[in-house]
Amino acid sequence: MNRKVKKVLKNYLDSDGKIKIPEGCKKVKLDVGLSCNAPHSELWLRDSDDTCVYGFEPNPYNVEDIKNFTPDKKIWDIHLNPERVDNNFFIIEAALSDGEPRDTKFYCTEGDPGTSSMFEPIRQYEKVFEVRDVVDVPVITLKHFFDVFPWDRVPYIEQLKIDAQSADFDIIRGCGDYLSEKIVYLDVEITTSNCYKHFENPQEFHNYILNSGFEVISTGGNCSYYNRKFSNIKDNINYQFLNY
Repeated sequence: MNRKVKKVLKNYLDSDGKIKIPEGCKKVKLDVGLSCNAPHSELWLRDSDDTCVYGFEPNPYNVEDIKNFTPDKKIWDIHLNPERVDNNFFIIEAALSDGEPRDTKFYCTEGDPGTSSMFEPIRQYEKVFEVRDVVDVPVITLKHFFDVFPWDRVPYIEQLKIDAQSADFDIIRGCGDYLSEKIVYLDVEITTSNCYKHFENPQEFHNYILNSGFEVISTGGNCSYYNRKFSNIKDNINYQFLNY
């Protein structure tokens, strides 16, 4: 295993070098881009006692807010119950992309920290996405995570939700063949309407997903899909997505 990947994942590996799955867990979902409240993870876990979620969040301020949330700090309708952390919810503190493992600058924003990104906001959006801090974070791919996932125990990922502020297509490309083979439901932010210093091609992104075996559920700034390979089981999955 690459040294940087091992450093990112070391706290989540068992003695066999595989991602640890809690006892009793039969279902897994992935939440990429948690903001400060991880609402999707909370929604997924509220009504399930056999599901666990692995969340990816590079913004250290968001990680701190999630772990130390108390009701008096509530600013959004849905906040993750911090008692879930390291029980059925696990925060991997890294950015995701494609390419080789590396370090990158990450722009942590004020106001709505869900607008934080690997990419700098462009000038006309600086007041909307005011930068609080720029930090160095590790970058790996989802393929690195999937390469050590215990597929013999959990044969597929029920849902992969990504909201990474212009990095979503890079993250999807970083899945490799696991995207078409192991993901049932997929939710991505297909465009940020060019709010960041990063070229976006929503149509190419959409076509890439379709060519990977997916069918459309809904389109817009956020797009949702299901994998045709899993058509026979998709209706048995508790699929939930907050489209905002």
